[in-house]
Amino acid sequence: MPDRYYDKHKETLQRARQVIVSREFWSPYPESPRAYAEDAPAIGEAAFEDRLGKRFAIDQAADRWSAGAETSAYGRHLGVSYPIASVDALLAAANPAPQKVDD
Repeated sequence: MPDRYYDKHKETLQRARQVIVSREFWSPYPESPRAYAEDAPAIGEAAFEDRLGKRFAIDQAADRWSAGAETSAYGRHLGVSYPIASVDALLAAANPAPQKVDD
């Protein structure tokens, strides 16, 4: 099964590797607005607006939250807060490595 998938997409993958090196623009997918539903821009804008000024939901150990100072490429302040974790919090949340069992 994996070989069939690779064979099917081999040319796309090879071209992707080439543009990684050349850093030129390339996309194997249509960039036409007609490729999306008519209400897609409004749905995307609403999702963006809904995330402004809120905590960035991520599952990680955090001691506190910090408001980011990011500004979008269009000049808008985002006001998103990000988790800040101390080393102690990260170590406490880490799973221990499995112990080697001698046979």
